[in-house]
Amino acid sequence: MVWQENCFSIVMITKLVEVGRVKCCKYWPDESEMYGDIKITLLKTETLAEYTVRTFALERRGYSAKHEVCQFHFTSWPEHGVPYHATGLLAFIRRVKSSTPLDAGPVVVHCSVGAGRTGCYIVLDVMLDMAECEGVVDIYNCVKTLCSRRINMIQTEEQYIFIHDAILEACLCGETAIPVNEFALAYKEMLRVDSQSNSSQLREEFQTLNSVTPHLDVEECSIALLPRNREKNRSMDVLPPDRALAFLVTTEGESNNYINAALMDSFHRPAAFIVTPHPLPGTTSDFWRLVFDYGCTSVVMLNQLNQSNSAWPCVQYWPEPGLQQYGPMQVEFLSMSADEDIITRLFRVKNVTRFTCLVLLGPLKVYISMENSPPLLYTFINKSKCTAGDALLIVTFPFPHLIRVKLQEGQLVVCQFQFLRWSAYRDVPDSKKAFLNLLASVQKWQRECGEGRTVVHCLNGGGRSGTYCASNILMEMIQYQNMVDVFYAVKTLRNAKPNMVETLNCERFQSLAWCGVVGLALLAEIVGRF
Repeated sequence: MVWQENCFSIVMITKLVEVGRVKCCKYWPDESEMYGDIKITLLKTETLAEYTVRTFALERRGYSAKHEVCQFHFTSWPEHGVPYHATGLLAFIRRVKSSTPLDAGPVVVHCSVGAGRTGCYIVLDVMLDMAECEGVVDIYNCVKTLCSRRINMIQTEEQYIFIHDAILEACLCGETAIPVNEFALAYKEMLRVDSQSNSSQLREEFQTLNSVTPHLDVEECSIALLPRNREKNRSMDVLPPDRALAFLVTTEGESNNYINAALMDSFHRPAAFIVTPHPLPGTTSDFWRLVFDYGCTSVVMLNQLNQSNSAWPCVQYWPEPGLQQYGPMQVEFLSMSADEDIITRLFRVKNVTRFTCLVLLGPLKVYISMENSPPLLYTFINKSKCTAGDALLIVTFPFPHLIRVKLQEGQLVVCQFQFLRWSAYRDVPDSKKAFLNLLASVQKWQRECGEGRTVVHCLNGGGRSGTYCASNILMEMIQYQNMVDVFYAVKTLRNAKPNMVETLNCERFQSLAWCGVVGLALLAEIVGRF
């Protein structure tokens, strides 16, 4: 079919396995394979946080021509319901559109049953074109026509509502991505203040960002608001939503598994960042449990120590020099280097409880394989097959990310980057160059360490941490797609935690633009330096 219809793009909106059931057979090779009389060769794979793009070459026996096909595999659709937000899916649809040649055949769209998710994608694609060409949308008649041609293309009311929300977001936000080679001129124009409105395009874009940022209800932060967890929050005004929480795995006496920490995607990897406030005196051991449980190899510290402020104490949470035990974690100071911008410290972190476990956190379920370990403070609802010496326990939690956490007997080497050039009460760093050095230093260390995550913390786990994560997203966006989209970077973070990149007045609002400048300058500096 793909060969016959000259299809260039295949859109896949399902995982191969969901909720323990096979939803789709793997119909492509890892390298090269024959399917009947057609040879398919995988040319390249581009893996991003929310989707994967695979490029194939098709050759048919008896034909001299080769046919190139791209598979766009959206991996962020949850196993139940619809996505929490439409930002990622809209970006995915735009990527498919921009990548598909005008003379190509029809786009192949499939999920597991060819309805529901497939219908949502098609309606969004058609409505985005209609909005652009005609300035209007007609979701009802589009769905009606689609369902007349294939039954149950939109299966639930929830999907129908999601389509409306997605189109509303697309119409309000518009296309905000800018090619790198056009950014300098576009950015200058965005800063220009209109004499009549006394506003700029950048200010209006930020106001739009605020209008589409989700506001958390109390019910969405139910775990952080539990009585036993209240003292673990630095501020009751800045709480992580349940859907983004990073639960602790390593046990510590009667302590529970909560820490005020949220999982954030980078551009190319889901849950690449863990954003948390500076540890409180009573949560220091939880902080090191978090670092170890999630295999974090970098800690980025964007605030300064302040032990005299009784209301907002920022205590030293590491040993220097020597070795100290924080609950079940033993932290050993290895070395330190410093310049005027950054203090870099190296630690060895060890789990002294001496057990190993492999944890797979996925939507709705947590799979835990433990050896010689006391039961965690979860509610175990089912036992499944066991291997020698292990117990496989299944626990339910509404996690939005697919996360692999490996706890090992042994050690984890962690590098802490304490940034010195961000003065108190300033919305942006004192020096762009110093901030670039920070981003470059962390990236270089992360490349050496492989797949470790990065813990980012400031005073409240919001504005400064958001600026750092947004700048990192922009850096990756430039490297992967040669595009700059500050709006998308900040909105993606705010979808998980609304206080990311705080800009509550005119001066703070400038930090949004500053992120864009960092993204561009960073590309040139990092590529040249490393």
